Amino acid sequence: MKYLKEKLPIIIGVILFIILCGIAYYYIFEKDYIFYTQIDNTKISELAKSSSMKYEYNLAMYDENGKRKNISFKTSRQLKEGAYLKIKYYPISGVNKWEEVTTEYLPEKVKLKYDVK
Repeated sequence: MKYLKEKLPIIIGVILFIILCGIAYYYIFEKDYIFYTQIDNTKISELAKSSSMKYEYNLAMYDENGKRKNISFKTSRQLKEGAYLKIKYYPISGVNKWEEVTTEYLPEKVKLKYDVK
């Protein structure tokens, strides 16, 4: 019994460490964050021609609550000026997926940022 009492803090510490590692892993690698943006072709830069991704956009993006974040992502072509995009963003790997959406799919707080009625 005395042996168990001596090791109990270590066991609890290891369990808490494993739980915290699992939570950190989820928020860093698994949880995707959704952002919305409008294409502005003045915010584009051309990359080296040897890469399959020829352009990089650096745009202000907004989450569904209207919180702003500047995010960069690469594309193989220039995108349509003024188009709205829904972006899936991961903290480690960056933008993994984007798709063009119409204004009806934008959250209300994002519409306010872009003055969409």
